[in-house]
Amino acid sequence: MYASAAQYNCPPRRPLVNKICGAIDGASINSDILAKINAGFEAYIGNRRCKINGPFYVSESLIGWAWQCCREHIG
Repeated sequence: MYASAAQYNCPPRRPLVNKICGAIDGASINSDILAKINAGFEAYIGNRRCKINGPFYVSESLIGWAWQCCREHIG
């Protein structure tokens, strides 16, 4: 979540990254680490009632394409 926002969210301003970090930093002092992570997650996708991840299939082509795009940026 953070890596995607940091990489693709309009550098150098990165408003979504600022929103995620602001939610994490704005959690109460008594919040544990999971509550802070949840605050960042909710800032990213909104406060949804149910967060169930269904089955997810990624084709080998998509994985290869993601790697290729990343590799082109690096090298």
